[in-house]
Amino acid sequence: MKTKELSRLGGIIDIGSSQVVLKIKENKKNTVTDLENLSFPLNIGRDTFTLGKISVDNVTRLERIITNYCQIIDSYSLERYRIIATTAMQEAANRDFILDQLKIKTGKKINVLDDREAKYLIVKEMCRLLSESKEDYYGRSLVAYIGTGNLVVSIYEDGQIHYSQNIQIGSLKLSEMLGLIQEKTENFHQVIEEYLNTFTFSLKNNLIPNKTTRFIASGREIELIAELCQTEERGEMMAISREELEQLYEKVKHLTPEQIQTEYALSEEAAEILIPSLAIYKTILHFTEAKEIIALHILISDALLHEMLFPKTSRAWNRDFEKNILISAHNIGNLFNYDYAHSASVEKHCLFLFDELKNLHGMKRRERLLLQIAAKLHECGKHLSLKDHNLHSYYLIKNTEILGLSNSETEIVASIARYHSSLIPGNDQAHFSSLPQKDRLIVARLTAILRMADALNRSHLDKFSELRLSFKNEELLVSAYSDKDTWLEDWTFKKKAGFFTDVFGVNVRLEKESGEIDGFI
Repeated sequence: MKTKELSRLGGIIDIGSSQVVLKIKENKKNTVTDLENLSFPLNIGRDTFTLGKISVDNVTRLERIITNYCQIIDSYSLERYRIIATTAMQEAANRDFILDQLKIKTGKKINVLDDREAKYLIVKEMCRLLSESKEDYYGRSLVAYIGTGNLVVSIYEDGQIHYSQNIQIGSLKLSEMLGLIQEKTENFHQVIEEYLNTFTFSLKNNLIPNKTTRFIASGREIELIAELCQTEERGEMMAISREELEQLYEKVKHLTPEQIQTEYALSEEAAEILIPSLAIYKTILHFTEAKEIIALHILISDALLHEMLFPKTSRAWNRDFEKNILISAHNIGNLFNYDYAHSASVEKHCLFLFDELKNLHGMKRRERLLLQIAAKLHECGKHLSLKDHNLHSYYLIKNTEILGLSNSETEIVASIARYHSSLIPGNDQAHFSSLPQKDRLIVARLTAILRMADALNRSHLDKFSELRLSFKNEELLVSAYSDKDTWLEDWTFKKKAGFFTDVFGVNVRLEKESGEIDGFI
């Protein structure tokens, strides 16, 4: 996958829950060099996870840190860099005010990654490293990223992600939320384990039935744990034995943060999160039969920097990794007992219409993927009820983890499913009008295509196996081949094609053809 690329620089300012990091790297002839790797402690996670918002004092400190880091970036004449923030900023009630203040005072825009987007970057980067590793990672592995504010758990098997779940809990969040309890009991570790069980219960059905022989993890805390276990490095990886992890947990679980800090010469912050971190890893490890945890050196900043430094190979990898997103959507469909044959037929028609009408809709590859996922899941709401199944589809999709989609993209897919049936998106719909304008246009365009594709298989009998498009007298003619009775499809198409006309300003007509037709797909 590696190809020769131009020498280039990339930089990331990462506003995390406990520190602000600056990384600048150079790719010169496919060799990456660290030019800057700075970190400044700033515990905005403590503010968010205990008070719900970030304090004025910490906002002032953050402004100064960003200003100083940007001066360093300017000294490199760096054109490609990003300023990102994750969980602590995302969950702060005063987030929008802070971002506005920082933009005015520093002149810099901060991109807040939602949890789904951030964890997808990590999982994708972990899978890339595994695919390029000399080790054989085929078979079934549990891949996890444990952050300060949340964690993501995935099943990696034969080079693909087959299951992924994002959980709104992390080492620092646990420490801040339950910290007061620690002062009142010697069994704080037991409280953490019980609390974790309420979040990980849903994982058991997906992780336990099949043997998982490897546990591959990433996160700041796993590196701390590896250091305390005196683990030897294996290139970009480290291996912590199950026995070493459990022995360390037994040693520290009854200690206070002050005792841990003294015993292991740790910082105050590291001492506070050690027990929660160990508890999380121990809990997840017990879902597997792994004899060790394989730890990777990956952070969100590393994943983004790799994309900056290797744009060509990253684009190729991103395209290749899209199949994991579709596998995730398929597995969700199975979970809700979807009609696979119908969804596959609608998906086929959707993609044909999308590709043939590029000059009309002007959308790109990412929107095509969102349409494909919506086609797979548009009727999953029938799992709950046939009545208003489109509304149930919206609810299920919006509240289900689809690997690789951000919160806004998930909303788009769910909205397309919401409007595929009788509801028509328009500003008279409170839900539709609440979407950002850009997203409203995407939802409308993709819904118009899905409604036509769905109409072509209204009977769920896949009567039209071949389609062709042409423009005649400023009218879009959909020529469809079938040797079956298609009265139901004809009637439904006339009802649903009207919205396509509203969106694109083009009249549409379905014309049934029979017999062999040259040029049909």
